[in-house]
Amino acid sequence: MRACLVALLWLGMAAAQDELVTSFETAEQPFAAAGVTLTRVQEHATDGQFALKVEVPGNDKDTWPGFTLTPSQPDYSKRGLLGMDIFLAGKQPETLSVRLDDLDGNNVFGSMRLNPGLNKAVGPNLQAYASEVDLSRLKVILLYFSRPRHAVTFYLDHVRWTTFQARFSAVAHHDPAAALTPTAAEQQRGFMLHQRPKLDLVFATTRPAARLEGLELFAARGEHEPVTLHLYALQPLENVTVAASDLRGPGRLPAAAWDLRVVEYLNKRFHYKSEDYLLDAPSYLAPLRPVSIAPQRTRSYQLTVAVPADAAPGVYQGTVTISAGPARQEVPLRLRVLPFTLPESPGLFYGEYYRTAGRYNDTPEEVRADLADMRRQGMTTVGLCTGMEAGCFKVEGEQVTFNFQGGTWFEWFMDAYRDLGFPAPIVLLADTGQAAAAQAGKLGEPRYGAVYVNFHRALAAECQRRGWPRIYVQPVDEPGWQSQDDRDRNVALLKLLHAAGIPTEQDGPGDAYFHTLAGPYADMWNYNGAIGKPEIVAKAQADGHLITIYNNDVESYRPEVDRWAYGLFAWRHGLVGGFNWEYRGGYGELYDNLDHDTGDWVHNYPAEKGRPGGPSLAWEASREGVDDRRYLLLVEQLIARAQQNPASRAAA
Repeated sequence: MRACLVALLWLGMAAAQDELVTSFETAEQPFAAAGVTLTRVQEHATDGQFALKVEVPGNDKDTWPGFTLTPSQPDYSKRGLLGMDIFLAGKQPETLSVRLDDLDGNNVFGSMRLNPGLNKAVGPNLQAYASEVDLSRLKVILLYFSRPRHAVTFYLDHVRWTTFQARFSAVAHHDPAAALTPTAAEQQRGFMLHQRPKLDLVFATTRPAARLEGLELFAARGEHEPVTLHLYALQPLENVTVAASDLRGPGRLPAAAWDLRVVEYLNKRFHYKSEDYLLDAPSYLAPLRPVSIAPQRTRSYQLTVAVPADAAPGVYQGTVTISAGPARQEVPLRLRVLPFTLPESPGLFYGEYYRTAGRYNDTPEEVRADLADMRRQGMTTVGLCTGMEAGCFKVEGEQVTFNFQGGTWFEWFMDAYRDLGFPAPIVLLADTGQAAAAQAGKLGEPRYGAVYVNFHRALAAECQRRGWPRIYVQPVDEPGWQSQDDRDRNVALLKLLHAAGIPTEQDGPGDAYFHTLAGPYADMWNYNGAIGKPEIVAKAQADGHLITIYNNDVESYRPEVDRWAYGLFAWRHGLVGGFNWEYRGGYGELYDNLDHDTGDWVHNYPAEKGRPGGPSLAWEASREGVDDRRYLLLVEQLIARAQQNPASRAAA
């Protein structure tokens, strides 16, 4: 396997481009206290001699203490990052929240993690919120702590407007190998076709290692199966496109059975919180269109065939034609259709985390289209991160009744899920039952527990009546990384649900809390990134727990990881599926991975603002992983059938 080198490109911005707001060298400063104490001190200064000491009081009651910055003039539409140096006293991380209000009454919320010690250039990037509030009519920026139970002290200095991108470093792909020597025919055409393993990340700077002589693939009836090709330009090329012919064999597969797409490139962080990123990483598959390619650059294409469920098995042949202006090259294409259909995955949970995302899925038609795409990609479930609106249910005494009228997002989702034939229950990560129970009392009180359980019993009955899926309930998301109060609440609620026979799920790291405190009351154990030790997993499976894994590739640019995690890895360890965060979400522009503290999580890019949209490479590979699992399931079924056949056993 050829090694590929990378080069670090430090893309820092000159300090002169920053605009200082204050470094607290004079008594005058722009912040106003709102429940905190602000004191100018000579401690932990990073710019000059003074800093601002911020003392946040703890409180057993719910409070939101902080401080505000009121714009001197409301138009902040050209502003970027409000960068601050913050020294956090103490030994534990804290979360600093932010709220932006505009003059029209709109607001948006965000947050940032503060680690003990010095945090350089942290703060809200206003451009990440441009779609939620009118930055040209900004009223106030509020920085605050949400319901602090203990006192927090930190020191603030060197407040400035800067560019958010200045904090990041690019890593560029470099291929050290020389390209193949082009033939006379290739020189005349102006391009060379080459091939790579299907799951490789092929950059624009990848050079040809092996010529493409033909394309071959196999697929079961009803399966979607991709094949890739790569074009290396020997001269400037215009109007480059690809076309597939009809395939002929035992029958005819029309050219329309092929979905032809071209790879698009984006800057992708190595991890969604990393400050290093891959420059122009191959990221998603846009609908085919003519493109231009610079000399000594590669452009990649994916052709996916949708084999009809009733296709006659056998070998089909045709051609793929690559055109660049008047230059053309035909490549033979050979598809073997297998004489079977892959079985559905009974009892398996493969799904995306999914939630309301404003402009992307705020109509029932958009929700249905998203779910149809998930189903087409082999998903059997969804991790639903949006609950139901308060008007959908009523609490009377200890009883709960539902009154769905068809006009809420939750109903759109459940109806579409039912109609599209998802075979597995959903996992509900937005537990509205806690809000219902809070109307009756506090956690630990008998009435709270009764309403909580009755909420989920009534919801289960409503699901059964409407043909909606069964629900696995997750009371607290990733409690192992939350506060002790959250961990205790999670266990208490799991116990209530478990005793009532309501299916439950827990997620997070495979630590002692996960295995021994919450685990006994969770029907589904959903491990973050890596499963537990084999003996722990084996015992949990023997005890009847369903084992899944989640968030193997939230950045969605690692196709090899996604296929492996959903396919061979899950099969090898007896997992019943996997989840990934998230179908479509993030902050600011979804095509800009460098405009917020956290990167975006997008498995299917929307068509917007001149961008064509399309599935990420990893989303396509996720389907391939599920299909791998279905092939293995078919083999297991055939083996079991043979073992049950006396004639087969005698022959063995």
